[in-house]
This record gives sequence, structure tokens and C-alpha cells, in this order.
Amino acid sequence: MGLYSSCGEITYKMTPEVSLIAGGFTILGALIGTLCGYWLAKRLASHTARISACAHLRAAFAPTLVKLDADRTKKILPDDPVIDTYLRDGLEQIALAVEIFRPFVRHSDKAAYQEAFRQYRQAASDGLLVATAHSKDDPWSVIEQRIHEILRYGDT
Repeated sequence: MGLYSSCGEITYKMTPEVSLIAGGFTILGALIGTLCGYWLAKRLASHTARISACAHLRAAFAPTLVKLDADRTKKILPDDPVIDTYLRDGLEQIALAVEIFRPFVRHSDKAAYQEAFRQYRQAASDGLLVATAHSKDDPWSVIEQRIHEILRYGDT
């Protein structure tokens, strides 16, 4: 490496070995930066997809939760066929949301998630009076508990 002076300025001349090493570190830095950017983009896309699926799951259950709360407030009896029809009619939309969210459930929780949905589906199919036969105080809470058992897998 030589030192040159021209008009009071100091300039350096790089040898080929130093240029090769500097170029190698530049390329290595660019590769590491690219890989980190790719990894972060994949994580962000996965996180965004999970949030979207979770929102879809919550939105599918929202009308049912509102209906149950409204019926409880109005003191409508659990043997009212309107609520049973409402629960059965909403099953298809809820099943779709449950399936959309399924890939985001931890592998160790998949069986419990499926069982929670099976219990909700059974209760909704049976009707409020049958599903809540053992809960005389607040029959609506039985269905709500089953819904919240499914929704807890979406807690972020």
C-alpha cells in the first residue's frame, strides 16, 4: 500500500489483495442482509395471515355471541326454536372460519382445537335446551363457553 500526496491531499493505493478482501466482505454483507430481509418478510407475511384468519374466526362467532347475549337480556327461554335455528344456520360459516384458522393452531393443540369445535357443533346441532340441560341458572353460558374455548386459540 503506497501513500501519495498531491496538492496537500493524501490518497491511498490499495493492493489487489486488500481490494479482494474488501469486495468479499461487501458481498458477504449483501448476502446476509438479503437473507435477513427475506426471513423478516416471511415472518411478517405469516403473522399477517394469522391475524387475518383470527379476525375471520372472531367475526364468524360475533353474531352468535350477540344473539345469545340479547336473548339472555330479554330473558327469552332456551326452548325458543328461533335460537336453535339461528345456531344451526350459522354452523356452515363458523366451520369455514374454523378451517381457515386451523393451520395457525400449534401442532400440539390441534386435537384440542378439533374437540372444542366438535363440542360446539354438537351443542349447536342439538339446540340450546338440550345442550344446556344441566345448566339451569344460565343456559346461554354453556354455548358461550364452547365458543370462547375455540376463540382462545386465536389469542395473540
